[in-house]
Amino acid sequence: MSARSGVAQKAISAARSTLMLQAAEMYYLRDQSRSAIAEALGISRFKVARLLIDAREQGIVQIHLTRPDGLDPDRARRLCETWRLRHAIVLPEMPEDALQNALAHAAASYLTEHLTPDDVLGLASGRTTGRIARALGSLPACTIVQIIGVTSATTLWDNPTEAIRRMAQLSGGPCYPVFAPFGLGSADAVAILRREPAIAAAWAQFSFLTRAIVTTAPWATGVSMIHDSVTPADQVEAAALSPAAEILGNLIDSNGRPVAADLTERLLTISLDELSRIPDVILVSGGTSRQQAIHAALMTGIVDTLITDSGTARFLLQKSEINHGQPNGCALPDEY
Repeated sequence: MSARSGVAQKAISAARSTLMLQAAEMYYLRDQSRSAIAEALGISRFKVARLLIDAREQGIVQIHLTRPDGLDPDRARRLCETWRLRHAIVLPEMPEDALQNALAHAAASYLTEHLTPDDVLGLASGRTTGRIARALGSLPACTIVQIIGVTSATTLWDNPTEAIRRMAQLSGGPCYPVFAPFGLGSADAVAILRREPAIAAAWAQFSFLTRAIVTTAPWATGVSMIHDSVTPADQVEAAALSPAAEILGNLIDSNGRPVAADLTERLLTISLDELSRIPDVILVSGGTSRQQAIHAALMTGIVDTLITDSGTARFLLQKSEINHGQPNGCALPDEY
């Protein structure tokens, strides 16, 4: 190569480097579109795209991601891959009292980012819904549907009627509350109540639900509001079947199979089958005491989004390895 051609090559290289820098600055720092950059630099959009790729490959542009607020995006990604989830949010480990509030705030932020006016959101009664309602600042004008009867409450903050009212007030959209008790004496009593016009209107919305917030807990006093909302006889009868968890009153074993069908028939609640048809079932639960229950809930295959903590995520990933990488292998029985 002659000295003259070498100089020309350096000039071309310098010119291209200058173009890369200009295009990258306009795109990444000034937020200009590729079309605007092409017009300003007098080149094609295709060449702008190529310049941006080259700028990253040659180190002119270096992108660094910072993990926000102690989140664990690596485990969140692995949970999605392993358990076939659409979304996962993994919070840092913390004391369980603090964790429940942190989970509620994370769920509130998820709703803020994902809900649209076209959504039909199913809500349960209980502590989790109450915490989420208090954490929310606003909601789009979506439809709110209560998907379970009124459970027992120990404080005003836990009151399900208050939680649903606040969510509806924030949304300003249509609302379908259920002013009826969760636990009833018989399946016939449930059938009669479901024919009551207001409750029938809420149940008619189940086929239109696009998202639902659910939680899960072991079948134990003081942990599950569902457990504490049925009679002592029902508590003992269900416990004899060794349920691993309950999801809105639907009791399941460690493999995600429904148990205690006789009890569930006496509860005013959405069924697992109905939950399985909702595009985005959002499970909000975490903490050491609930890990086995969360695993059982994931085994049903109905969960699309999981909001939990890092310790629980680690537990779920370890369980999936023990199961030979075949989570969600338990479908609901055909007759359920």
